[in-house]
Amino acid sequence: MSAGTPGGRDRPSKAVQMVPLDKLVCRMQVRELFDEEELAGLAQSIRQQGILVPLLAHREGELWVLDDGERRLRAARLVGLEAVPVLIDPRELSEAEVIQRQLVTAAQREGLKPLEEAKAIARLIEATGQSQERVAQMLGIRAGTVSKRLKLLELPGAVQAQLEREEISASAAYHIATVRSPEEQERLGAEAVAGALSRDAIAGKVQSQKRRSRSAPRRGASVRFVGKLGGDTTVTVIAPMLESVDQLIAAVEALLVRARKARGKGHTLSALAIQLRDEAKAARSAESAVKSEEA
Repeated sequence: MSAGTPGGRDRPSKAVQMVPLDKLVCRMQVRELFDEEELAGLAQSIRQQGILVPLLAHREGELWVLDDGERRLRAARLVGLEAVPVLIDPRELSEAEVIQRQLVTAAQREGLKPLEEAKAIARLIEATGQSQERVAQMLGIRAGTVSKRLKLLELPGAVQAQLEREEISASAAYHIATVRSPEEQERLGAEAVAGALSRDAIAGKVQSQKRRSRSAPRRGASVRFVGKLGGDTTVTVIAPMLESVDQLIAAVEALLVRARKARGKGHTLSALAIQLRDEAKAARSAESAVKSEEA
């Protein structure tokens, strides 16, 4: 191993180098939670055996930006090390490339919690402008898995906290997320934590609610609104339970937010249309998968 500095001219294309801790910067880490006891155990292992697996970093200006290995870096600081072994990628990576690298590395170790993975996937979709289907291909996972992970981000904060504390499983949380009412989601989460509902019981309860909903009068369901904006331009909004002007405004504003983000990232109109279409397709596929599991 050789000492290296970001500005060195003879830097190898890829090599393990001993890098001072103060030269390493942590940015855009997909992992959010660190268990103090696990860190202490890792620090003890590093104290006895050293760091056996190098950290992974890339060049950014005059610094090395960490891509993988924040747990090892934190543990190294606890031990009091001055430098750590790092596998250096000399390229300057984009935000999307960093997130993709962290997700793939974490998936190979099964090291991320479901919500951490969900947030990272959402960031990757936003950074790349790619559809859920394309992002699933980039990560080597099924499109249905991406859709299910993203569904967790729609849960109320209380249920997300239960999932983070591992009081409910990711599969149970996903079934809860398919319920429309946040109040009902929180109630189901509380019952699951109390041990009153298993994952299968939650799935059955959700399915039963959906059957009752389908058999109930469908007031306001699948409303189609067509408005003429001038010239040859019209806009069409199709949504369930569209019953007021405020709901129409909320639907249009949500689309405008997505369109402005796409414009800010330089995406074309066709790319945005494809992304929205693929997201709808992935959501329908995930819903079909759940129905098959519950049949």
